[in-house]
Formats: sequence, structure tokens, C-alpha cells
Amino acid sequence: MNANFSFMKRVLAASAMAGAVMALGSQAFAGPGTWVGTAITNNNKWGSATTFASNFSPFQANTPGFGSNTNVLVTFGSASGNTASIPLAGSPNVSGLTFNNNPGPVTLGQQFAIRMGSTGITMSGTGTQAVTIGSLSQLADSAISANGNQNLTISALSANGKGMTVSGTGTGKVVISQYTNASDPKVGNFAVASGDVTISAIPTSTDPFTGDTIFQGPTQFDVSGGILRLTGDNATTSNVSLVGSGSLNATGGTTIVRNASLGGSGTFTIGGGSDKFIADGNVTLGANLTTIASVTSQGVATQLQAAGDGASLAGNLAQDGHFKIDFSNNTGLYNNFTAWNLLSAAGTLSGNFSDVALSAISPSSPYAAIGTAAWTDNGDGSWQSATVTTANGDQWLVYSSTTGNLVVVPEPSTMVFAGVGVAMAGWSVWKKRRLAMLAKKN
Repeated sequence: MNANFSFMKRVLAASAMAGAVMALGSQAFAGPGTWVGTAITNNNKWGSATTFASNFSPFQANTPGFGSNTNVLVTFGSASGNTASIPLAGSPNVSGLTFNNNPGPVTLGQQFAIRMGSTGITMSGTGTQAVTIGSLSQLADSAISANGNQNLTISALSANGKGMTVSGTGTGKVVISQYTNASDPKVGNFAVASGDVTISAIPTSTDPFTGDTIFQGPTQFDVSGGILRLTGDNATTSNVSLVGSGSLNATGGTTIVRNASLGGSGTFTIGGGSDKFIADGNVTLGANLTTIASVTSQGVATQLQAAGDGASLAGNLAQDGHFKIDFSNNTGLYNNFTAWNLLSAAGTLSGNFSDVALSAISPSSPYAAIGTAAWTDNGDGSWQSATVTTANGDQWLVYSSTTGNLVVVPEPSTMVFAGVGVAMAGWSVWKKRRLAMLAKKN
């Protein structure tokens, strides 16, 4: 494993974006405010100037979030004027934001960060107009309640060492385009209890004093319900915990985490092609988890890796639960002994799945006849699909829990061993088939 992905020795004390964390204090706070601004004019802003105060109801001497009127709940969406882009003329301090059945899209500008306390963000109502927040900086452990049908996009979320929990019963999805947590020491978890959450990027930076890579993810991802999607290239020292009915998708790039304890009854999905999920530590797959690996015609690199850290964590990968292989993006014919290394471990690749099958396959694939039926357990750590006749003769797919390889194996009568270097999984299947044929002849 590249040293850049081992635990950091030093972390910068402040994030380069989203502003500094500010103490809220114990002053007497004014009441909450509801945005009622309508026309897109120079005065249609959220800022500290007195002229902006009329954009909120009830009218208050100080605009909510500024002056003495800080740490208040600000509501959008209950007035007909909430369809415009709302520029920020400063960085307000609020306890939370509510978007209530907004009749049109709401965009809070990216000029300044909104600094948010413990109340968090609440989405409600049946309206489906999107909500976009340019920059959000956490002042406390907080939450996002996605109980509405609006999609919420946060372009940049700075955690500042604070935890975030996402839950919700609505159909709206939550997308965090960029998540950063530059706390030192590293604190603050990101939890998904329900709902559909995407984190598109967790950037890294370089400590100018030591040259160490600074990882800016949370201490841990906790997924107990709903689904967390890690898309794009993400490198973080976060542990990942999957329990209950929670699901985890790692697609669209390379996701690097610390340890991954993936249990519960949900689904763990890894994309195909160049997509990878790498643990800079150990990986454990639970007995009731469904793991799905997507195989493409170009995908020959290891998709799930327990790489270890070269020190205290050996990089062990324990297999268990249900294993599904997504073959839906494959329409080509494969030569015998074509192999995909789906799982690997720098330390020990141990255990075995309770069942193996294709989760999906293209009807135009030469291997479509395999279908999604359960594969045969050969009793030696390998699993074989049903036999399919292709232009290359009889072939079948074999997964070996010993090697983590998926191999295209030929019909025994066509196999030539000299110089082929057949995987042990393929050899095991061939041997059993050959003995069965000899028994019939005798």
C-alpha cells in the first residue's frame, strides 16, 4: 500500500474552506425567521444589512443568523417567493434550516458558508423542487432529516470535527458533493440511519511542514439503515461500519478507507471496471450481508482489497454471507482461462461465502444461459456455474474463495495443461468432471 494512504502523523488544524468554527455562546436568541423575499434584486439577499431584514417574517431588527439574532431556525418554502437563487451577503450562524414543501427550487449561494448548529436540516412536504446549499460549516453535532420529496445537494460540507446523522422517510435524496473534516485530533462520525445519501468526493491535501497526506474524512462511517453511496475517488482514514439494514455502494472510482466491518442484512456493492474498494486495514464480510461485485469486459483489477498498512494491520479479508456477481455489462465471448481477481488480501483471504450466483446478466451475453440460479458448491472453496455452450465450446464460470478469482473454465475434453497455469479453482472442477466421465466409461 502506498505510504500516502497510511495513518497520518499530522493534520492541519483548520480546513482550507468553509470558514472557522465559532463558539455560539449563551446569549439570549431572537425568534426564528421565515424567508419571504420575492424579487431578485440587490436587496434580495441574506445578510447582515438592515435592508435585508424585510426578506424574513416576522420582521426583526437583525436578520436571522446575524447580529444578536444568531443560532435561530430559518425556514424556506412556505411562501410563494421561495423559488429564486438567494445570494448570501455574509456567513450566518443558524441552529438549523427547514425546507418546507418549497414550490420552486431554492439555491443558497456559495459566496459564504452557512454555519449550522445542532438542529440541522429538515426537508419536508410533497414538493419535489431541488434544494442546493453552496457551503455548509458545522458548529456542532448535527443531523439531516430527509422527510420530504425534495433532493438536497450540499456542494461543500465542512464537518470541523463534528458528527452528522442522516435519516428520513421521504423520497428525496441527499448528495454531498465534497466532504471535508480537518479536525486534529480526528473526531466526528458520519452516520446514515435511513434515506439515500451520496458523498461524491473526500479530498486529500498535503501537510506543508511534513509532506504527509492529510485525510479529511470522518472518524467513521456508520450505516445502520438506508444506503450510503461513495462515488468518485475518495481517500480517507475512516473506518466503515455496516449494520442492520444499511447498504453501502462504492462506485465510480477508488474508495480507500481504514477498516471495513460490513455486517447486517443489507448490500455492499462495488462497481466494475476500474472501480475499487480498498481497506488500508482489514475487511470483514458478515454472514447475512449480500456482496455484489460488478464485472466488465475491461475489469481485471482487484475490486475489493484488504491491503493492510504495512505495520499493525496485516490486511486480512474474511469472506461470509451471500456473493453476487453482476455480469449485466458483459456481452462478449471470453477465451478459456480469462480471470478476474475480485477479492484479494495482503494478509489472509479466509472464509467462504454461503452461496454464489450471478445477480444479473445481459440477455445478449453468450453466457446468458447461466442465469441467476445458485452455483454449485464444490466443497473445496470453489463454486461453479451451470455449463453453457459457446463458440469456444462448453464453458462455465468458477469462483474460488481461496484465490478470490472468477475464472472462465473450458469443458474438460478441450483443456490442455502444458504452459497454461490453470487456477486451482478451475483444476478442481476439471478433476471432478473428469472422474465422473471415467466412472461412466467403466
